[in-house]
Amino acid sequence: MAGPLLALSLLLPSALATAPAFRAQATGASQVRHVLRQLKQEKGGVGPQEFHLREDDLNDFARSAARARPRLGVRDVELDFRPDGSIRARAVLDMGKVELSGYVSSMFKSAVRGQLTFKCIGRLQVNGGKAQFEIQEASFNENWVPAWLAGSLIGYLGQGQPPIIDFTQPFDLPYGIKDVRIRADELLITR
Repeated sequence: MAGPLLALSLLLPSALATAPAFRAQATGASQVRHVLRQLKQEKGGVGPQEFHLREDDLNDFARSAARARPRLGVRDVELDFRPDGSIRARAVLDMGKVELSGYVSSMFKSAVRGQLTFKCIGRLQVNGGKAQFEIQEASFNENWVPAWLAGSLIGYLGQGQPPIIDFTQPFDLPYGIKDVRIRADELLITR
């Protein structure tokens, strides 16, 4: 479930981070939840606000979200923020528990059984409060898959994660966010 966007799917809404000034002692999933609460609140003050979230905290949050939604069939999720600004994600899915609908999805699920490892590398492009995730590479069990199929899986995995974002299309950043930067081991959010 942690294909770059898979993770991003669980992530971006979740990947919203804590501002240095707001950095509490909490760790992992609770740290991400704290930042999400901060972002949901009306922006105070005049200048921009920055929120930082560590890769480890986001991974903890993504795993927690996966455990809370077992119907997704996600067994493990891992995000890796690269120094070049790309995201590598890996998710392990139990296809017997994945709930898919639609003709193409049904065909896919009937062709793939058991445990599936989804890997994805992508880059989040942000401009003027709008973003788009560009999948550069994706695979299921080390076999290449087209970006549209990887994007569909990422969308599936992120469904129901507030705020709802369709990562397969350009989207408005939620909560008044103006910029998102991916750095090695960190996500920086500005609003």
